[in-house]
Amino acid sequence: MTCVLAADIGTSGCKLALVDPYGRVTAKTAVRYEVIRPNSICAEQNPHTWWEAFKEGLSRLIASKGSDEIVAVGISGQSPVILPVDSRGYVLHNALLWMDRRAVSQAKKLAEIFGIREDPSNALAKILWFRDEMPHLFAKTYKFLQASDYIAFRLTGTFVTDKFTAMTAFFNPHEWKWPKEVEDMGIMEKLPEVVEPGSPIGHVSRSASKEIGLREDTIVTAGSIDAYLAVLGSGAIKPGSACDISGTSTCLMITSSKPVHDPKERVFCTPHFLNDLFIVSGVLSTTGASISWFLEEFGREEMLKASEIGEDPFNLLISRASKVPQGAEGLIFLPYLAGERSPIWDPFAKGAIIGLTLKHGKGHVVRAILEGCAFGLRHVLEIAEELGANVKEIRTCGGASKSDLLCQIKANVIGKPILTLREPDTSLIGAAILAFIGSGIYKKVLEAIDSIVKVKKVFIPEEESRRVYDHLFRLYKRSYDVLKEILHSL
Repeated sequence: MTCVLAADIGTSGCKLALVDPYGRVTAKTAVRYEVIRPNSICAEQNPHTWWEAFKEGLSRLIASKGSDEIVAVGISGQSPVILPVDSRGYVLHNALLWMDRRAVSQAKKLAEIFGIREDPSNALAKILWFRDEMPHLFAKTYKFLQASDYIAFRLTGTFVTDKFTAMTAFFNPHEWKWPKEVEDMGIMEKLPEVVEPGSPIGHVSRSASKEIGLREDTIVTAGSIDAYLAVLGSGAIKPGSACDISGTSTCLMITSSKPVHDPKERVFCTPHFLNDLFIVSGVLSTTGASISWFLEEFGREEMLKASEIGEDPFNLLISRASKVPQGAEGLIFLPYLAGERSPIWDPFAKGAIIGLTLKHGKGHVVRAILEGCAFGLRHVLEIAEELGANVKEIRTCGGASKSDLLCQIKANVIGKPILTLREPDTSLIGAAILAFIGSGIYKKVLEAIDSIVKVKKVFIPEEESRRVYDHLFRLYKRSYDVLKEILHSL
């Protein structure tokens, strides 16, 4: 049966899947890679690592299913991520990842120019960092690309980006142009052409076909940011519906019938894939990364046992947490292990485990981490709802959605139904939907979503638990306010 190839270039690895027109994933694989951390504020990856992971994953899929039925490719990518390439597409420097915070002075200048919050994670600040700190490399740069752009280039030889990715560098999608302030920065010729997500941008080139095994007539469509594609892949496309994408970080994406403006810039509001709708969003930096950190540093027992019995060590940690009462018997975790974005926007925030006593064990800490991540999600939702967004349900996706315990914790903390999906990797499904649209198999996004996206399970809030978590949530927010000055001094 005809299928498309969906790829997700994430922070911790590359996922690939073959998806048929009914949303069935006929084959899926993942290739992990690491983040390069030169120091505490820098986070990089070599784009060649992405390409090699893409090739390795694709070779597995082709070995399993062949490539004759693959008609198109859709690409999801982490963002904001900036990498400079020359006119031949050769990478001139490692990519600066979304969690990289080195562009502090550039972020301050942008805050003065645009009257916005200082945010060293945004793409434009990173581009200006290259201009200011590495002028010789900047002069050699032909284009600045992001993760999905780079894979699309390797497949087609074409330099393009999509509108959502371009918006991380201040592209104006309403007027379809860059602001004059950006035009005056001397970087315009180094920015790729902007197209709509799902637009066909070319076919697999002859050289790429020989290298990776896809046919030359395979269509490559413009992809987008993983969080935005999850809106499509989760089916959260009606007003009142939201999706929570929990991987290394967590993104809350709310579909709204009206624009939402936050004068304090704690949450964003952008155009939707569908006309007359908007996406209200907030991003938590290190939710899944907090669990991964704990597993790597303190989960040796679980990792050894998991290797012996063929289990996921994450599930063994969750099992410990499931035996601990709600509230972790007096522990609160602040999930700010690499600063924080929404809603506090503090690049110098730090994590904290508050309330430790001799009675607490590993399971208590894991439970506190899970609850802290849920509190962070509620914090973003609270701001969005205060500003006028309306949320009736949250569709949770990503690896964390496989944990029934975490899904129930989120339902109880937030007080909204939490829905899981047949295919939890919704960024992949969103990329597949774009590939189906770009190849003409589906004409409209709604038609594709109706056929492809299926709900698996619904978690209903438990009122008694909600009262407990309401009290803890207030303490969670106060904890950051009280500790902020201390954490900045460490």
